[in-house]
Amino acid sequence: MFDRIIIAVGFFTLCLVAGFVTSTPSRADTLDNIKKSGEIKIGYRKDAPPYSYQGPDGKPAGYTIDLCQAVVGRLKQQLQLGSLNSKFVAVTAKARFEAIRQGKIDLLCGASTITLSRRKVVDFSVPFFADGATVVFRSGGPSSLPELAGHKVGVVSGTTTEKLLKRTLEVIKIKAEVVSVSNHLEAIKQMKSGKLAAYFADRGVLQHLVSKLADRADLQLSDRFFSFEPYGLGLRHGDNDFRLAIDTALSKIFRSPDFSVILLRHFKGNPSSALKTLFLISALPN
Repeated sequence: MFDRIIIAVGFFTLCLVAGFVTSTPSRADTLDNIKKSGEIKIGYRKDAPPYSYQGPDGKPAGYTIDLCQAVVGRLKQQLQLGSLNSKFVAVTAKARFEAIRQGKIDLLCGASTITLSRRKVVDFSVPFFADGATVVFRSGGPSSLPELAGHKVGVVSGTTTEKLLKRTLEVIKIKAEVVSVSNHLEAIKQMKSGKLAAYFADRGVLQHLVSKLADRADLQLSDRFFSFEPYGLGLRHGDNDFRLAIDTALSKIFRSPDFSVILLRHFKGNPSSALKTLFLISALPN
């Protein structure tokens, strides 16, 4: 089903959303600052595995972290720098885009969905992955959307999933209480304690979290997708030179053998045909 969603809806949208340069005048601020400081500030979330999270050693880990490290390596070559240090800055789902606007970070490396409304305030790289929102239910409780009437449903505030959940419940006329949670790990705790009957998030995140639970049978992950979520690296709005440098780095990574190593390190099995097509589209020609 996920493949059909991406093929039918996503590919031409991806080109429009992430492939064209905005009309805002180009600014070389970020590249100049990186050259002068020899450092790039990378924003990441601690609570969005397998994309980005804080590892057991306290350091950033995950698919997007490894991908961004590869981007930094390519960027160092582009700028002909002897060294380029990655400074990781933890951000929240709610404040991540403001961190870009305020210059606290140069690049947002996480599971951030590319949307037209977000592109009014920040820019995005070419897509590097795609997922979709789904729901996890607590065993013994509601097991479908209609059964959620009168129950508490969790979602991380400030996300596209929050908007989707509220809109979906309104459309199907289900009166459930939407509870905002700060992060995915907190939501899973509330699910296990019985405070939440269900939790909405991107499937990749939910699948990873449930797989790590010793008592995973207590939670049931739905097979249904409620949205198409193309992910891109976030950066400052209108900084076209920096965006071109990031897209150039990603395009070369997608065409290199290193990308398969990064992908298989965090996701089991081969990527779907839809994802393979997305990677081909995102690997823009020179």
